[in-house]
Amino acid sequence: MEIKKRIEGNCVIVDMEGEMDYLNAVSLRQVIMELIDAKKKNIIINLEKVPYMDSTGLGTLITLWQKSKAQAIGLKYAHPQETVKKLFVLSRLNNILPITATLQEAIEQLQ
Repeated sequence: MEIKKRIEGNCVIVDMEGEMDYLNAVSLRQVIMELIDAKKKNIIINLEKVPYMDSTGLGTLITLWQKSKAQAIGLKYAHPQETVKKLFVLSRLNNILPITATLQEAIEQLQ
């Protein structure tokens, strides 16, 4: 998995590319925890190029959301592919996690 960070407006966008499974979920957690520790107020995890996610990936997203919420940091999960979106729906996490259909929608909600 490749993880890149960029700034757009008042948001840090974390672009992910590749499968999110037990082998690389730790990398995402480290990147996001560094941003949370640095008190970055608005973080968007762009899932547009993540074709697959397993239960470890889901667990990581839940943990990151809980940690960001505890620190009053805005966190959004943007633009999941259809397979990942189905996983959110099947696990009912779409009712809990802050997921947006597009990256632009996430940016607008955090401004």
